Amino acid sequence: MTPVSQYTFDFDVREALDRDDLVVGSANAAAVAWVDRWPDWPPPGLVLIGPPGAGKSHLGAVWCHRSGAARHEATQLDSALEAARRGGRALLIEDVDAGADEDRLFRLVNTMTDARGHLLLTCQRPPAQLALRVPDLLSRLRAMQSVFLGQPDDELLGHVIRKQFGDRGVRVDNEVILFLLRRMQRSFAAARRLVAELDAAALARRRKLTIPFVRAWFADAANPPA
Repeated sequence: MTPVSQYTFDFDVREALDRDDLVVGSANAAAVAWVDRWPDWPPPGLVLIGPPGAGKSHLGAVWCHRSGAARHEATQLDSALEAARRGGRALLIEDVDAGADEDRLFRLVNTMTDARGHLLLTCQRPPAQLALRVPDLLSRLRAMQSVFLGQPDDELLGHVIRKQFGDRGVRVDNEVILFLLRRMQRSFAAARRLVAELDAAALARRRKLTIPFVRAWFADAANPPA
């Protein structure tokens, strides 16, 4: 079987990010409950914490649709501040632990607090672990409601795999999903990568995603050609 890395595909895959597409399990139930609770949030908002691929962006997209919030990366705080000063009442700032300017973030939190607006901040680590140099910013973030996303259990991960295949218009049997769960890394990010690679491999060989095909794919991945 030819390794999937030798193929390049450019398909338009729409990842379903609506509330009805959100898979809920023990790892994310508390975070989903907080998003559903909006606008009944403590001021100025929430800090959503979880590992890569845990579903922070999906929850952020759901909240943006619900609240009308504008989405900004942590490296776009000038535009976020401008939006807040123009009366934006809801803002999503993603990856605040990936290069956010602390002074700008501090001003943004204060601006949204004064305006009685709502912020949703996402990061991989709790504020107390971010080694911030601006004490007042750390104090503001620690005072915000923090909600955690954990690594998924088998039930939740299986639903996520099925959803990822469904986003690509691919149906897979339960036996295939159980086979994958026994062999894959335990994270949403790993599920996303695995689905993309298997889908590409199946398309390349015009094959269905059966257990024999998936078993052979894993064997090839474990023993790539020299």
